[in-house]
Amino acid sequence: MNHVMTLRNGPRRPRFGFLRQRRRGNTHSPIGRDFSDSRVEPQGRRWWAAALVAGVLASLVMVHIRVRLIEEGYQRAAAIERVERLLAKRQVLKAETGALRNRDRLTALASERGFEKPQREIWLSQLAEQRPTELRP
Repeated sequence: MNHVMTLRNGPRRPRFGFLRQRRRGNTHSPIGRDFSDSRVEPQGRRWWAAALVAGVLASLVMVHIRVRLIEEGYQRAAAIERVERLLAKRQVLKAETGALRNRDRLTALASERGFEKPQREIWLSQLAEQRPTELRP
């Protein structure tokens, strides 16, 4: 019974193609051939092939997602490392800027180069009160 398959609306036919051709005779000649007979293979026997293909595709998708997650993790770690380096560099530059703006250092450099404290201060508001017509156009 394994090599013979029954169809719902037809006689019992052999399951394998080489047996089918032997029963039919000459397959190239249309003489004696029944064209109204529908020889339909049952679809229920091939479900495992579709399940296998679906499983392979699902596993490929899962692998692709996993690889993308790993790549994004490496990119995220590199970005965090870069930010930490930039913050450290910022602290160094702030310290250097503070040292360059030090009032004692600037006073010493000015006295070395011949600068002196001003004798008097000139405020623009006082200057405008003294000469109002000269400053206005």
